[in-house]
Amino acid sequence: MLEVSNLSKSFKNEKAIENISFSVEDNEYVTLLGASGSGKSVLLKCIAGLEKPDNGEIKLNDKSVLNLQCHKRNVGFVQQKYALFPHLNVFENVAFGLKNRENNPLRNQKEIKDKVDTILDLVGLKDQSHKMTGQISGGQKQRVSLARTLITEPKICLLDEPLGALDANLRERMTIELQNIRKKLGISFVHVTGNEFEALAMG
Repeated sequence: MLEVSNLSKSFKNEKAIENISFSVEDNEYVTLLGASGSGKSVLLKCIAGLEKPDNGEIKLNDKSVLNLQCHKRNVGFVQQKYALFPHLNVFENVAFGLKNRENNPLRNQKEIKDKVDTILDLVGLKDQSHKMTGQISGGQKQRVSLARTLITEPKICLLDEPLGALDANLRERMTIELQNIRKKLGISFVHVTGNEFEALAMG
């Protein structure tokens, strides 16, 4: 489904990643383990289309996506720092992608509400939909970011150290929740982390 071949990227002659190759099958949860500064985030940004690799190939369902803009790749990306909109509440953050996507943006308010309610229920945040992002915890922000990504039904979801900012108890709970969400939706996840125990538990 996802095939990464010999991917390399440098910044000012400093190699961030070099000759990275791996594949992800349909409905699979893959974890990539690496130390801080080893290029994990750069790799995900290349797959998502936020960075252009110097060499290599990225294919989704046997088709190259290298020359596609990020919003046309159908790849979800949950970034390390959540990247939520502070001026929007939880519901509006999650609905943003549905309303503003390039292909078939939703305009029907009932359809938007039904879809947002369903995904918020899936991540356990339906009762938080009215709150601003500054009023919720780190774990809840993580789940809002995940819901906002998953509601657009990507072919694959990239997770950049999604549990790194959480305390130990919440990290353990989110480990279970992420696996359950993936099973319910049946899409593939690529999860990068610097934590060996997290990598083994998730992968």
